[in-house]
This record gives sequence, C-alpha cells and structure tokens, in this order.
Amino acid sequence: MHCRKGKIARTMLTNLRLFRPLLHGLEDIQVFSDMEYVSSDGELFFGYRLFPQLDYHYPGSYFIYNYRKVDDWIKSQFTHRNKALGSYTRRYKKALKKLLNVNSISDQQLEQHYLDCWSQHEKDVNQYFSDRNNLIRLDITNADSKSEFIDAIRKLNYQISRDDLPYVGKTKKKATSTSTNSDPQQP
Repeated sequence: MHCRKGKIARTMLTNLRLFRPLLHGLEDIQVFSDMEYVSSDGELFFGYRLFPQLDYHYPGSYFIYNYRKVDDWIKSQFTHRNKALGSYTRRYKKALKKLLNVNSISDQQLEQHYLDCWSQHEKDVNQYFSDRNNLIRLDITNADSKSEFIDAIRKLNYQISRDDLPYVGKTKKKATSTSTNSDPQQP
C-alpha cells in the first residue's frame, strides 16, 4: 500500500502512542510504501525511520530501500503537491517552524535539512542492514536495478506480472525554450 495521504504513517503513529504493534489495523496489507505523514497543521511523522522496530516486531519481513540521486530526491520534495493538502514544502516548513520554535524557514534551510535527513537515513540503513539479508535495494531511476528488484521479489515467491516497473508520480519537467539538455535523468 502506498501512502494514501499519510494513512500508513498516521496509523503507525496512533499505534505507537497507544502501545500497540506498529502495523495494527493494517494486517491485510503485504507491502508498505511511503510511510510518512506531513499534516497541514504542522505535524509530521516518518514511519519508515522505525525500520529497526519493524524488523524486530515483524520477523521474516523484507525491507525495500528505494533511492535515487539525492539532488533529484530533494527536487521532488520541493515540487510534490497533494490535491487535498497542497504543497508538501509549505506543510513541511510549518512543521519545522513548530518543532524548532522559529518564525521562518528559508528554502535553503529546508534544502539543507532534506540533505541532512537523507544522509542520516542512508547511513542508518547501511549500518543497520550491514549484517542482515532482508534488505532489497532499488534505484528507482535505473533499469538494471529495477530488473534486479523484480528478480529478488520473484525469488521470494511474490507474483509480478510485468518485467519492468512503471515510474509513477515522476516530477514533470517544465519545458523551456533555452533547454538543450538531452539527458532524461537531468533537469
């Protein structure tokens, strides 16, 4: 299950607050993705950061670390919008201002925060899973990585009917009259 406007993360946060298993109420779901919640009132929660607890409480689980170049990820954070909630950046800044007790957060400060968070998460994932065999890495921008991911999932007896993965939710590039870049990976 993918995000659903933060449903997974909100459920995990509620469960955490009520001392219940993190995935209580989500037992019918086999795959979780995008487990974060950034509300319009300044609350945020990143359920994916609880991977050690999830690994402990749900033995036999596999974890998928999907990634891309950090600059591309940061750019996607700044352009992400939700029809109901609006700009992700606006909601995230509101949450940071509330947490840090400051009046404003600049785009540059937010970009640095994103970079710091990405780097810390990368470090934590690499350290935690260094001696485990239940992490599958997926570079969402690389065709070979996607093929390796599909093979790994099939070896775990999951049915995947396609031999590729669609790129859903990709940030649309704005066309400019001066753009001469032919590399589809670059802006």
